[in-house]
Amino acid sequence: MHQFEFNNTAVNLKTPAAVTADTFGILFDLESYTGQGLLILNTGAGTADSGVTPALVVTLQSSTTSDGTFADVSGAAFTALDTTASHEAIGFDLRAANRYCKLEFDITGSGASYLCAAEGMFNNRGW
Repeated sequence: MHQFEFNNTAVNLKTPAAVTADTFGILFDLESYTGQGLLILNTGAGTADSGVTPALVVTLQSSTTSDGTFADVSGAAFTALDTTASHEAIGFDLRAANRYCKLEFDITGSGASYLCAAEGMFNNRGW
């Protein structure tokens, strides 16, 4: 269970759009936030070419600089998807991540496509 205070900020992490190749969500800066973070992923059912099962793995990655090397944040990965639509929320401790973060969308399967959107909810620092 992740507890949130009353002074939260909602952050757009992925504008609703079809994901048809590996991509990243919107870069965001954790400097103004503290405590726990909540990541919310909404996906439509995956589709692919006939006879192919699509797969989508979405993980949170972080880096010490906005243009640095990003690595997965421990405990901040969504359940892997195939052809099922999903609405999933995961919480993570912001201390487990570096300052700059983004979601990585890793898609496999010929002709694979998922309609995706993602949001985050974070406790404002100094509240």
